[in-house]
Amino acid sequence: ALGLHRIFPRAGVYARPVPGKPLQLEWLSGACLAVPREDFLSLGGFDERFFVYNEDMAFGRRAREAGRTLRLRTDILVPHLGGGSGGAKTRMFQMRGASMIKYIADQNSPLATSLMRISLSVATVLRMIQARLEGHRDLARAHAAYLRGMWRGEPDMS
Repeated sequence: ALGLHRIFPRAGVYARPVPGKPLQLEWLSGACLAVPREDFLSLGGFDERFFVYNEDMAFGRRAREAGRTLRLRTDILVPHLGGGSGGAKTRMFQMRGASMIKYIADQNSPLATSLMRISLSVATVLRMIQARLEGHRDLARAHAAYLRGMWRGEPDMS
């Protein structure tokens, strides 16, 4: 939330793997995830209460809690163009914000959830301002939608 991934690029949610160098992570993206079917099912699969990334995080948490080790294969590279999870960008970002707060609330106390929501909100507002100042209006709108999702929930799909 504070942009520390720029100082520590191999830690946190935005860790960037270096090909050929091992990296220990708490969860792996489902964009290209290989798990034996029996293990996936025994761990409960993806939690459908969460959307875009948070179901991956929840699965990773359950795997770790079950004593499993998550291994990122940095010797295999799979290109990912991104943006393939559906919907208009602002709707997607609002859904992601809502899902993030659902996941955080699922794993933490109300006080911790409130503190994390505030931290994420401050960081998102700063990103939104930066995007606007740099002339990236679409990105600024996407950050605004993420913020809406964190505070108002998912957009009305009707």
